[in-house]
Amino acid sequence: MVATSVAKLNLPEKAQDYFPYTTVRPSQDEFINTIYEGLKSHKHVLLEGSNGLGKTVAALSACLPVAKEHDLRLLYVAKTHRQHDRVIEELKAISKRMDVSGVSLRGRCNMCLNPLITRHTTDARAAMEICELLKSREQCSYHANMEKNSDRYADVSAHVSSRPYKALEILEICRAENFCPYEIAKFAMEDTDVIALSYMYVFHPKVRSAFLHHLNKPLNQVILVIDEAHNLPSTAVEIASDGVSLFVIRQAQREAERFNFPSIASFSKRFRAIMENILSHTARESHVPPEILIEAIKKKARIDEPELFFEHLHETGTAIRQALLRQGKHPRSYIHRIGEFLQKWMGTKDDQSYTHVMSNYVTKRGTVSAKLEVVALDPSKITTPVFAAPLCTRRSAFQEHLNPWSPTQELQACQGLQSAKRFLPLFQESTFCLLSAVGSLQPCNKELRVCIEKWSIASRKLRDTPPQMLGFSPPPTKFYRNWWMPD
Repeated sequence: MVATSVAKLNLPEKAQDYFPYTTVRPSQDEFINTIYEGLKSHKHVLLEGSNGLGKTVAALSACLPVAKEHDLRLLYVAKTHRQHDRVIEELKAISKRMDVSGVSLRGRCNMCLNPLITRHTTDARAAMEICELLKSREQCSYHANMEKNSDRYADVSAHVSSRPYKALEILEICRAENFCPYEIAKFAMEDTDVIALSYMYVFHPKVRSAFLHHLNKPLNQVILVIDEAHNLPSTAVEIASDGVSLFVIRQAQREAERFNFPSIASFSKRFRAIMENILSHTARESHVPPEILIEAIKKKARIDEPELFFEHLHETGTAIRQALLRQGKHPRSYIHRIGEFLQKWMGTKDDQSYTHVMSNYVTKRGTVSAKLEVVALDPSKITTPVFAAPLCTRRSAFQEHLNPWSPTQELQACQGLQSAKRFLPLFQESTFCLLSAVGSLQPCNKELRVCIEKWSIASRKLRDTPPQMLGFSPPPTKFYRNWWMPD
């Protein structure tokens, strides 16, 4: 393959300013032109390119001049930390030519120095909740040091926001300064051009709300780049789904006994019996009609008003977590977990875009256990709030909305790839959005078929998901051959 000189490329002048290399790879110039012209025309862009094309630097070179011109923030969403770091590496190369800045963000679990979080949390939600409790009770020395040494904190934050920095580089700077890395990165976001981050920051409703608050820009003032967008449907379904196991319920009973909540201990014991009864009727997995479980909780667990009781579980769990935190212990509450899950169960019982499942599995000890799940069927529950954000800049110029049910709309593709028909109800109202479904060496149409199949994520859980679910038509009443009814 022969590289092409930048001077001979037919690139937009502004995009060429941000391209840091003297040569480009085959089709890379077309990739840049497609993105740049799409953004200037206020259109979505869906591209596929093989490995080695240089998609990351091409996307940055095309997006940065538009972002700078319209005072927009560039959010580069990718799945792995390595991909985030790659964005910053390319941004460092660009910074040798142009004044650009950026940070890669990781979750609090990975950007925290407090041992209570680093040792005891494995998911972003738990880390966020514990972090907020620690700060509210002034039990985090790293956060407190930023207030004690505010001048130095301001200097470090300004330094981080002035150039491209990887998350681990920020972590090491803050380790030396005894500051909170997450807070430094959060502060730097307001003044940086590019933020490389995970899907969760943009698509998880609670995480997105906090993130946009600190970004100080709404979604309609960003250019959104989604790398490997074929992962988005499965990620969205994971975000919208929830589950609770027999182990969690047993632990909740012990927790209630330890903290002297006899009514919750009694409920947990009866709730476990209900789940074990369902398990005895389940070969592998079975649909559990949500209203039937609620009725069983009323009768067998003796809960007259389930909704109020589930709220009580959640509040009690919160109080237990705060008490554990005051004692310097890991603030985990299984009661809180059950309350949170049952509130989700209650809130989705009449929503046909969710199904409710009992599945069994074999534990590491070789025993059979079970998990009760709320499984999302429609990724658009998560993606729509993001893609429905209208642009505020020259809004009258953005009235050509993408109708998800329009018959056909041609999407541009890179050289050597076929133009593709629109295939997913993924985009709603107009927004600055670049979708880059990358990494495949197969023809575009095959990749699109794979994406369509991923949209029927219910097949992971439902053996009998009807084909019409691919189009998200209203689902039928029954999904499963196996039905459970209380004795």
